[in-house]
Amino acid sequence: MPGNELSPLRPTVETDSHDYRRDVQCLEDENRKLRRDLEDATTEKDRIARTVKNLQGTLAPFHRALNILFGEMELAVGTMSVSNFDAPPSTSTSGNDPRWESFKNRFPGVGARIIDALLIHGDMQVTHLATFVKAAKGTVYNAGDKLSAAGAITRAGGIWSLKR
Repeated sequence: MPGNELSPLRPTVETDSHDYRRDVQCLEDENRKLRRDLEDATTEKDRIARTVKNLQGTLAPFHRALNILFGEMELAVGTMSVSNFDAPPSTSTSGNDPRWESFKNRFPGVGARIIDALLIHGDMQVTHLATFVKAAKGTVYNAGDKLSAAGAITRAGGIWSLKR
């Protein structure tokens, strides 16, 4: 009989339908949870972005001051006038030490200006030296290599100094 053949299939269809509804409900619950998590993460990201922006605004004057202090003067205040560094060092500063005069004669130009800057200002970083001697960093590094090989200067940890 045809009616008897359908009865065994009916519980399977109802079971499949129930499983399907349960799966759909689980997926909808998971979707809602993920949407809440995304909304929470977006809110937290926006809060952190506002905090960083406020902190940048607060610290901007200190950042500019440190840029000036550590040699990024062109970015902070425009080009720096270094005309007072064109003059040779005074006798009291250099003491006319024959050793430095000899190095300056052997390495004229940038090499001599590096020695003068180190005599006047003491140990320096290459960015400061480049500013004081009015030369590109690469030029300063090349001259520094020659001065270092000759035993005039030492470089340690990014700081250049005269070998005394």
